[in-house]
Amino acid sequence: MSGEQRPSRPEGAQNGQEPRPGVWRWARELNSDRAISTVGGTPIAILGGFSLSNAVVAANEPQGVWREIAIACFGVAVTFLICALLFILMATRYTSSPRERLEWEPEARWQSEKMEDIRRFQRQDKWLLERYFRNIAWATTIGIAGALLGMAALLVSSHISWAVIFVVFLLSSCSALAVLANFQRPRWIFPRPENAPDVPLPVLTPEEWEWARK
Repeated sequence: MSGEQRPSRPEGAQNGQEPRPGVWRWARELNSDRAISTVGGTPIAILGGFSLSNAVVAANEPQGVWREIAIACFGVAVTFLICALLFILMATRYTSSPRERLEWEPEARWQSEKMEDIRRFQRQDKWLLERYFRNIAWATTIGIAGALLGMAALLVSSHISWAVIFVVFLLSSCSALAVLANFQRPRWIFPRPENAPDVPLPVLTPEEWEWARK
């Protein structure tokens, strides 16, 4: 690596302070902004419709405690899944990338005041997205748990058999798993980046450094 100059540490990092923030604010999961709007909306809407239709089915079951539990669980599921859809709708307003902002306001490339404006807007958007994502996660978790527990209660209200008990156990386990996913626990099921093995990176050749900088 002789002759190759490594990038210096950010200003402020040499003396133990936090490095200065970059031009844009970004998340560790770069695609998290898009994932909710492109993947999350449709399955949540389908699950909400499923819960609503099963609430009607449960209402036609004979009177009983399990029927009432099923109706209540499906009602909770529908309510929170609709809330999740509303949060997704609001969150998608703030998913513009820095590239898109520069395309809409190209004068920011040579006007420092305009660049500061769109940087401030982007950081505000990121703050809003973090809040909406938290709301989406909780609403979706409660909705999924309600739908699964409602289905379990509906099966029990219909009849009891070994197959029903087994399916109820599976549905209850999936409901608990949905709640654990929101906390990303345990880590052997929901690992995070810090759980990845710390494998040394291979040393880049001067040609590879030059290619990476292009």
